[in-house]
Amino acid sequence: MPGIVFNDGKDHTAQRRFIIQHLKNLGLGKSIMEHYILDELEDITKDIECYEGRPLSTHHMFNIASFNILWRIITGGSRFEHDDPEMSNLMTVLSRNIPELNDLARAAFFMPWLSRYFPWLTGWRKYIQDAHYLFDFWINYVKKAQLNDGTESEGFIKPYFEKISQCDDPQSNFHKSKGVISLASVLQDLYIAGSDTTATTLEWMFLYLAAFPLCQRKVAEEILQKLGSTSLVTMADKDRLPYTEAFTKEVLRFSTLAPVGMLHCTTEDVHFHGYFIPKDTIVVANACAILYDKTYWKDPHEFKPERFLSSDGKPVGADTDGFIPFSIGKRVCPGMEMAKQTLFLFLVYLVQKFEIRAAPGTKIETAPKMGVSAMPYSHQLIFVRRK
Repeated sequence: MPGIVFNDGKDHTAQRRFIIQHLKNLGLGKSIMEHYILDELEDITKDIECYEGRPLSTHHMFNIASFNILWRIITGGSRFEHDDPEMSNLMTVLSRNIPELNDLARAAFFMPWLSRYFPWLTGWRKYIQDAHYLFDFWINYVKKAQLNDGTESEGFIKPYFEKISQCDDPQSNFHKSKGVISLASVLQDLYIAGSDTTATTLEWMFLYLAAFPLCQRKVAEEILQKLGSTSLVTMADKDRLPYTEAFTKEVLRFSTLAPVGMLHCTTEDVHFHGYFIPKDTIVVANACAILYDKTYWKDPHEFKPERFLSSDGKPVGADTDGFIPFSIGKRVCPGMEMAKQTLFLFLVYLVQKFEIRAAPGTKIETAPKMGVSAMPYSHQLIFVRRK
């Protein structure tokens, strides 16, 4: 199978290695990323100020911002405006694609007959329809770029076309027409697994700011004390803002966006802790259980950024075996650095300018709407300009 999410074996290894290498070359986790992120934050600030302190939903604006950041890295193209109609339609499909899969859908990963006999109950039918729509978008984009022999393509697209042109192995998913399909599949996987998950984590982060005002006050005090109200944040400021960074880590732990990690598969028979696991068995990491395991976390059901700080305020805990918000092993999220960079810059930039509150008369729900991913329930927030 093309792509990386449901691919395995040697082809998955080759695709993943290529993706990570070239995304790093294109600026993933580097200063050019800051430029892309700050461009989106400027637009988001304008959007927020149009509401003049009235309640707003962050869902759409965070989705478009995350998409634009990844779009510029992958295509080398210019960003979409936040009111672009094509973008809005694409965002609608992207943002509902994963949430459509409910608890039954998770069971269908292990019992495929559920999706065959109960496609509407599991959400698989609508998911497949939307997946085809998204794939058509990407295959059309790739074919347009291919008409120019890839010469006008930039970003991640360009080296991928070069790889296709150099591949002479008919068995490889980089080979000729298979390479074109693989490229479209990789792009789709990157956006579903990268853009949408980052946007949802941003939603959780700002929801938690409103739900836990004492934590928000500590974040704001640290930012305003260290950076003031007008300095433009960069990733170089991260070490100066230990509580703020601890807050982002607790967001990742507490939200547990991916309750179970990506599917793994045993390549040979394994004996593990008294259990026999035969070759070709699907294995998943129960991230939710680990991120809430009392072995690693004291009071795991409480939101406590301080758990990532030592008694003298130094960062701790992020390298423990219990901190796996980006999954584990060879299928750890390839966009991990992009996500961490985006979360930190969004948090500092917006809290520096606004106080975030719950809409009047509403109760912030911190329990997730569970499915394949843990989503926040629909909510509205108020952003009040700091004086």
